[in-house]
Amino acid sequence: MEPAASESSRDVSRPTEGGTAAPVPQTQRRFAVDRSDVIALIALVVSLVGTIVAVRETQILQEQQALMDAQKSASVLPYVNSDKRFEIRGDTITRVTMTVINTGVGPALLSKLSITLDGDPVSAASLEDRINERYPGMAMTQLFSNTIDGGILPVGEEVALFTLRFDLREMDFTTVTQFMGRVKVEICYCSVYGACWNYRETGWNERSTDCSLPVQVG
Repeated sequence: MEPAASESSRDVSRPTEGGTAAPVPQTQRRFAVDRSDVIALIALVVSLVGTIVAVRETQILQEQQALMDAQKSASVLPYVNSDKRFEIRGDTITRVTMTVINTGVGPALLSKLSITLDGDPVSAASLEDRINERYPGMAMTQLFSNTIDGGILPVGEEVALFTLRFDLREMDFTTVTQFMGRVKVEICYCSVYGACWNYRETGWNERSTDCSLPVQVG
């Protein structure tokens, strides 16, 4: 006689309505998680969080550095403009002096300075000749000229470029002021940190990339 099969090795069947026994499904096997996999996953998450934090800290440091640089540049920001000073002497003479002044809070490194008559470049020394050639009836003489090719304009410093004298017996004061509107100055200047601007008599000073530093900085 054959030995009886053990309970664990036999298929347990249940009768169906047709009389045929149907096998009962065995219990599914549980999924086993390796402890080393869990540790590796935790290490990956920690590493990812550390990378995100490091990137954010770098961004914050860069933003702070940019802010500090901007504050440092603003603390020595130059601002150059010009002025036409009219001086009436008696009833016969008017003197006009063109000056350049730095009204900012830092020194201005002058890269380029040009004088124009009706938009055409002219030197300060030859201004009288050019005016007499173009406007022979102007009754004007030049008393002073100063050629500036570059250099440093300190804060609050004012430099005269030229002085013209007009005879009011030959023209009225309104004619003189209207004529001086034809004489303009353009200046390209930089800060000690290398930021540069263009100055023109009309409008605000504009940032420029065409200026070259007249002196070595740093």
